[in-house]
Order: sequence, then C-alpha cells, then structure tokens
Amino acid sequence: MKIEEALKDLCRSANISLDEIDASQIGEIMRKTIREKEKKVVAVLGEPVATQKSGREGTFYRYRRNAAKGITKDIVRKDRSAVIQEAYQILYGEAEHLKEMTVSDVFKEWYEGRTTKKSSKTCAMDMSFWNAHLRDTELAGMKLASVRAEHIEETLDDICNDHRIARSTLNPLITILKGIWSKGVSKGIVDINLPKNMDFREIRLNTKQPKSEVQKQEEVYRDDEINELRDHLWLKDRDIYDNAILFLSYLGVRIAEMRALTWDDYDPLSGEIRITHEIVKRKKGNKTYVDEDVPHTKGYAALGQRKFQLPTPCRMILEQMRMINGDKKYIFQSEGIYPINPNHLNARLKKHCKHLGIRYFSSHKFRFYWISRAYELRIDERIIQMVAGHASVEMTRKYNRSTHKREMLTQTQMDSIAGFVHHRSPSSKANEKPLKRIV
Repeated sequence: MKIEEALKDLCRSANISLDEIDASQIGEIMRKTIREKEKKVVAVLGEPVATQKSGREGTFYRYRRNAAKGITKDIVRKDRSAVIQEAYQILYGEAEHLKEMTVSDVFKEWYEGRTTKKSSKTCAMDMSFWNAHLRDTELAGMKLASVRAEHIEETLDDICNDHRIARSTLNPLITILKGIWSKGVSKGIVDINLPKNMDFREIRLNTKQPKSEVQKQEEVYRDDEINELRDHLWLKDRDIYDNAILFLSYLGVRIAEMRALTWDDYDPLSGEIRITHEIVKRKKGNKTYVDEDVPHTKGYAALGQRKFQLPTPCRMILEQMRMINGDKKYIFQSEGIYPINPNHLNARLKKHCKHLGIRYFSSHKFRFYWISRAYELRIDERIIQMVAGHASVEMTRKYNRSTHKREMLTQTQMDSIAGFVHHRSPSSKANEKPLKRIV
C-alpha cells in the first residue's frame, strides 16, 4: 500500500495518471522528478560545494548551515544528489506534507494542545461536539488549505437545518473551527483564521430559539429558596462540605477558584480575599482524572485575578474553617493533598434541597444568583464583572437573571443624564423652582 501511494505521489508530481503508465515509464518519471527537485534546491541554495573531508578519501558535497532557510546544521554527503535531496526535504518536504493535512488531522493536533491548557471537562465537551456534529462531515475530510468560507457555511447550515440544534451547541462548534484554523495558521498551512473572520449571524438564525427571559429566571435559585437553605445550614452542625456550600451561596465565585483558596489568600484583619488560581481536573492516561493547581483563573483572563472584600457571613465561615483546617494548605481541604470534590459537594447540595423541598440546581447557579442580586441592588456592572472575574462585561450580563436590565429609566434619571436637576419645595408645587442646568 505504501508503494502504491508513493507511485501515486510520483505520478501526480509528473501530471500523469497511474493508470496511464507501464513499468518502463516509472524510471523516467523518477528521474524527471529528481531533476525538478534539484532545480528548486539549486535555485534557492545554489550548487552544493565540493570539499575534502579530513581523514576521508574522495570528494564530498556540502550545504552550509542556513538558519534563515531552516537548515540547522551542515549537510555533507558523498553523493551530490543525496545532499540535494536532504536539503529538499528540509526546504519543501514538510511544507508539502502540511498541504495534505485535512481538517480532521489539524483538529487532532489542536485538541492535543488544548488538553494541556483546559480542564478535562472542557476538553471532553470539545471532543463530544466534534464527534457528534463535525467528524463525519465532508468538511472534516477536506484539506485545510483548500477549504473556503462557503464550505464552512454549508456544513454549519446542514448541521443547523430545521432548527435541529440550539445556539449553545453551535457556538462550541464555531469555537472548535476557530481553534483548528488557529492551529493551521501557526503551522503555516493557511494564512488567516477563516472562521474568525466570518459572520455567522445568518446561520445562528437557523438554530433553536434561545430561552426566554422568563425561562432563564426559572433556572436559578429564588430569594426564598436561598434564605431557606442558608437558615438550614446555619442551624446545623456543619462539616467542610456544608461550609463550602454556604460560602458559595454568599459569594458566587467559581468552584474551581474556591477549591484553590489557601490561607495565604485570606487576610483576616482586612477581610480581603485574593483569587489568583484554580484547581481543575485533568485527564492522565486513558481514564484517570487528577486534580491540578494551575496559576490562573478560567480562560487565562487577566481580570480573572482579583482581590475584594468578603461579606461578613463568609468571614465567619472562614474563621470556623481555620479551627477545622488551620494546619492544611487549602482552606476547604478535606482528605489527601487537595480540596473537596465538586461532585460530592453538589451531591450534598442536592440532598439538602430534597430535605427542604426546594428546587435543586448545581452550585454553579449560586454564581447566577449572586450576579443577579448585585444587578438588583444597582451596583455598577463593571464592579460586578471584577468580583465575578469575567474577562468582559458582556459575559457578566449573560449571568444576570434579574428584571433590572429590562426596567426603564425614570424621569429623574433621564434628567440627570441630560445634565439637569430638579429643585422642589417639600411644601407644595407652587414653590417649585425651575430646572437648572448643571455646569
């Protein structure tokens, strides 16, 4: 099979079909191919220099080291043709191989690199989306260098046909395609990240309709449910998991960030906490997942590393945790060298919700509740974004489940923005003063 493929490549380079030749022509095709390769190399590097090698008889041929051309060391061979062929492989062999790489081939390389940067959960979702929607498409088998924008659009249109998938599925597919082309750019296969420069608005219209605001509000804890859960936990004898649930309900940080909190991150005098890293699960081997403390927050966002004041209930919880875990590195460390297990935490939360007869949502929904509550209190959304650790305020808005964002500005607020203020007498409208302009 390898011989047949080599012959096909040979014939392709000579613009001849394999079915059109016989054995007597193969030698001439090979010689012609070699001559063409020699011309390309000589045009770039010139003729190899004939030289004598110390202690060796006969003439040797050499190309000197040329870092600009990718030749990292001298190429010295007894045969002129051999030295030219080796130089050709360095100059063009890899480039020709890259041109043959398919979208699927590049995805594999991109995915391997992604596993070293993202959590195992994120990588597993990427692979799941690829296998379910992109792996068996015609696009996946195309050479990356030959893919055009219309090929990507046709593939995604077919996937979304008749509103079969939601935007929450389409967006990860677009992210995967952008990642593949980003890898292609870094390898020199393509010049631009094609999906990154495309407009997918028309394709998104063909997905399932997003959830309404009412539906979104129903998918987060209500005030009465949060209060009932908190009252229940405050009145019971709490272990590490109960304290962690209570802590998250007041603060809304990511679970991975809470797990990574150490005593060095907390200043009991000022009540400030620093969020600078997280603990994620990474896949090692075929089935083993291990905890790994990484020196960044989600998405490597610079704004993800922050410091802020803890609410009083959280400070009380940490004082209790100091009595329980004061000799350990991590604040919420249970057994072993790493903190509590997120799955066990959610299982405990589900048990409490069932006992209280309230709806259960995962602990990540505490983050939605906290951000929504901050919006309801009219806190500046840039401050909310900073405490939440989002890279952009647009992401913070996606977490908002309050009605605040849909309320109209009052007359007084509109006048204030316009640069005018009302001066009213508390006694009667008769004493009302005219509007004055703010200088």
